[in-house]
Amino acid sequence: MAEFIPELESIQKTSITRPEVEIYIGTAGLKTIYDGMLAEGKDIYHIMNYDEYSKLFQLFFIKNFIKKRVDKGIWFRAIVNHIKDVDIEKSDPTTLREIRNLQELENSKATIFFYGDKCGFFTFEETPMGVIIKNKMLAQSFKVVFEMMWKNGKKT
Repeated sequence: MAEFIPELESIQKTSITRPEVEIYIGTAGLKTIYDGMLAEGKDIYHIMNYDEYSKLFQLFFIKNFIKKRVDKGIWFRAIVNHIKDVDIEKSDPTTLREIRNLQELENSKATIFFYGDKCGFFTFEETPMGVIIKNKMLAQSFKVVFEMMWKNGKKT
């Protein structure tokens, strides 16, 4: 039996890394995702319809998240349909925030996000849901799409 151990260890080293998937339900679950973003400490990217997002996350939560994010030195880049809250509607280097507007997101009912090796989405239905997928290749692919959309967005 011991003769197979080196071969098994070799197979284990070359096996494909499987993505990790986590599902969160409800507003509390989505807030848990944001806590995870802060704990990860990597720049955060969002593609979203801000109207749908702000129905779920009140301005108090948003401003509190911004403060925690800035305290940790984490940049936030977002592509949004528009933002009505004057305190956060524009890019602002003092709050480590870059925002671009893309009106086509007006019909979107979900938020796509990624940070580090994780990516996912939120839905804003009657029972909100969030999914996080830990997969480096997928997160990098989201970043390619984000950068293409970023180029088409209007600076704020």
